Amino acid sequence: MDYKKKYLKYKQKYLNLLKDQKGGEPYLIDLLAKKALLWLFAKNQRQLEFIFTGRQISFTMPPLENITLNHKYRLSLLTKGSLSVVLASKLVPNKYLARRILSRLHVFLPISPPTCIANIPGHTNSVGSIAFHPTQSIIVSASVDGMVKLWDCRNPRYPTHIRDLFKFKQNVSSIVFHPNPNLHLLAISSVDKTVKLWDCIDPRNPAFKADLTGHTDYVTSVAFHPTLPYLVSSSFDSTIKLWDCLNPQNPFIRDLQHAHNDWVHSVVFHPTLHLLASCSNKTIILWHCAIPQNPAILTTIQPQENDRMDSISFHPTLPLLASTTWSRIIKLWNFSDLHNPSVVAELTDHQFKVLKVAFHPTLPFLASSSIDRTVKLWNCSDLQNEPTLEANLTGHDDHVLCVAFHPNLPLIVSGSRDKTLKLWK
Repeated sequence: MDYKKKYLKYKQKYLNLLKDQKGGEPYLIDLLAKKALLWLFAKNQRQLEFIFTGRQISFTMPPLENITLNHKYRLSLLTKGSLSVVLASKLVPNKYLARRILSRLHVFLPISPPTCIANIPGHTNSVGSIAFHPTQSIIVSASVDGMVKLWDCRNPRYPTHIRDLFKFKQNVSSIVFHPNPNLHLLAISSVDKTVKLWDCIDPRNPAFKADLTGHTDYVTSVAFHPTLPYLVSSSFDSTIKLWDCLNPQNPFIRDLQHAHNDWVHSVVFHPTLHLLASCSNKTIILWHCAIPQNPAILTTIQPQENDRMDSISFHPTLPLLASTTWSRIIKLWNFSDLHNPSVVAELTDHQFKVLKVAFHPTLPFLASSSIDRTVKLWNCSDLQNEPTLEANLTGHDDHVLCVAFHPNLPLIVSGSRDKTLKLWK
């Protein structure tokens, strides 16, 4: 069989397999699938020709059409046992060459944007806080009226209400699950100056664990250490507090005082590095957390322009920190030099103030929500190229107050002032 016939044979087998997987999930992993095909059949065309024919001929294959994959294959496509690996091994007998080709599949290409697969009503006021369970298809959402609800998304097109978890006296400001599923922890902060801790051994029926008190003003944000049972909280009282979640009788560890001299809006741990970031109106502080119980200030970032910041997020692998501003600009800070971070990109596609930014915990995608009623997805795959706008998610009827990625499943959830959640896939 000559090269061209072999190429067409495996291309057709691959496309037939994809065609059978109907379901309309056209985004995150399709990027990798199409990139694999483009690289194998275009970038290395002449090399593959030589392998299969023994001579250097030249012909150009037409570009492949968009490919849609069933969710069952999405995660496997990011692993060593992916369809693209099988395809490469079939076309390239030399396993080393196949691995070398696949190792270069680090640039993601857009296929088609995520689509809204579910509109979730049920709250009686603005949905201001949301979080996915780290391993299961469970969403926790909270409204400005203080009501916290649990949702089951095992069938993401038809989410079901599990139960009302709790009713705070005032607005809920932040919800976060511990990223280590073995710790079974959920933290919820409120404008009532408290943080409530829940045990989620049964994630569909969390048990109240502890009330963390000590802030003297609104608690604005909470974040878990990526591996240890520590929680950090920020507040309008200008302080940051560190808590030990395995000691509910005496959880308080220490105050990180005198760092900010203004309201602290957001705190976040880096998923892999010993870093903590905190953000106030005018400054971002990077903390060194090699000793988690005793963070030390590395540097203070003060933007030149007079603009307020209130949401931050770490890139999962690159030294990038995203921050929002009231002037609708998202700034990306390169902290390769921890003592002198610099702005490497400004994302200006939103029409009005950006309310929330969140990086995917493993993939190089940034989601941003805004007063302009949209969620935007950005590809931030490397430091050399400008981030690209991959998708503009529209459908909410009012401000989009929050957005979150599921850590393992191709799901995005957004909450809005229109009192609904939307699930995107």
